[in-house]
Amino acid sequence: AIMKKQNYEFYLTILLVLIHSSTFSQILSIDHADNNVIGWSGYTEIDFDYNKSTKTDWELVNNTYLKFRWSQFAFIFMNEIDLNRAGNSVLPNVGYQHLRSIYDFNTNLSIEAFLQNQYDLVQNIKNRRLLGLGIKTQIRDSNYLGVSIFYEHENLIDNYLNTCYRLNVYNQLTFHLLNNIILSSFLYLQPRINDISDLRLSFRTNISIPIYKQIFFSVTTLFSHDSSPAISIPKTNYQILNGLKYKF
Repeated sequence: AIMKKQNYEFYLTILLVLIHSSTFSQILSIDHADNNVIGWSGYTEIDFDYNKSTKTDWELVNNTYLKFRWSQFAFIFMNEIDLNRAGNSVLPNVGYQHLRSIYDFNTNLSIEAFLQNQYDLVQNIKNRRLLGLGIKTQIRDSNYLGVSIFYEHENLIDNYLNTCYRLNVYNQLTFHLLNNIILSSFLYLQPRINDISDLRLSFRTNISIPIYKQIFFSVTTLFSHDSSPAISIPKTNYQILNGLKYKF
């Protein structure tokens, strides 16, 4: 009976993830796991991926996540640098820096503010800056639902300048499977406030498999859609990343 229950929970987990993926990057996913760890926590990760887009043949990604928690306050810093091969050139042409502060009213409700600087020459984005404010609630364990509004200042390669306000709705689900395997999914929806047909969608899944102590083998899939991308850039992109993650 116990084995049947475990199998049922495992297949239910996979089903929930598939339901999410059928819904539908340029959207940054924030991991809110380990929310109650006092002091410093985080991870650094190195990934290699195959990227279906207009220029990129391969991509080497370094992603660092740092979090400091004190009492009801938390601060998150994220940095990513991507080395892309576009044609015959290998350049650090994709990256971001993200700073977020969080204040917990209680265990289930928090307010958060964030700043972000981003560039993505593969997607013809010279620079994109965000400033936002919102709330998030913990649904159950490490599962979250968040809503925020942010101001976007975007400069494209062709010197086209775009400024707007967007709504940001996200959902994070985390499942602890057998043998300390962790499965996470992130779903983001970002419509432009004065034109909801201008929409960005992103869905990311990650599975972390323990190798040795705090070292994990990581597999990440990303599916993103932008209804109004830069000129000559496809509306839909996907990525598959494999790499090593060190958690602390």
